[in-house]
Amino acid sequence: GIGLSGEKGIPDKAPFPGPYFVKKRFGAASGGIREDSICSSWKAVGSCARRLMEEGHEVLVEQYCEGIDVTVPVLGGENAVILGYVHLKLHDHLGYQLVSVQAMEQDIACDVRKIWSALGPMDYFRIDYRIDFETGERRILEMNICCHLGKSGSICLAAAEHGYSQADLLKYIIAYSMDRQKNLRQYGTWLI
Repeated sequence: GIGLSGEKGIPDKAPFPGPYFVKKRFGAASGGIREDSICSSWKAVGSCARRLMEEGHEVLVEQYCEGIDVTVPVLGGENAVILGYVHLKLHDHLGYQLVSVQAMEQDIACDVRKIWSALGPMDYFRIDYRIDFETGERRILEMNICCHLGKSGSICLAAAEHGYSQADLLKYIIAYSMDRQKNLRQYGTWLI
């Protein structure tokens, strides 16, 4: 994708093929996404992007891909622990629910292991995918280290399916974090 701002303007031609998806650069929970966010032409991208920039937002333009968004919440540990697969969009007809990733479960586990080995150890994180279940294609949209732990968030929703509360998660995360950092004296002394 590409970022646009009022200072840079909108390029004359698309840097990648469409269709396109236009959204606020710093949006959350699908805020500001409307029907005109999916654009079949670069001219439509310009119209949608200008509207958002006039409202004072920086804009991201991405290549649109079919599918649903699936969040994979992961806890740290000796090995990373996948809690489940969550569809979590506020304004989507699917709402908040756990989903089956069918035959992609092993591929997603491989993605998690790669991220864990490259960036770990981490206390917890999530990976957001766009999965097209008809074609079997999955794309990583983003990864978020130390993401939202609210009761309505993906980590708590997935953990609840295993019988764990938000308090249980917090205890686990703090215990794991303290344990993995106990020999890191150069970072100071923990006081709790």
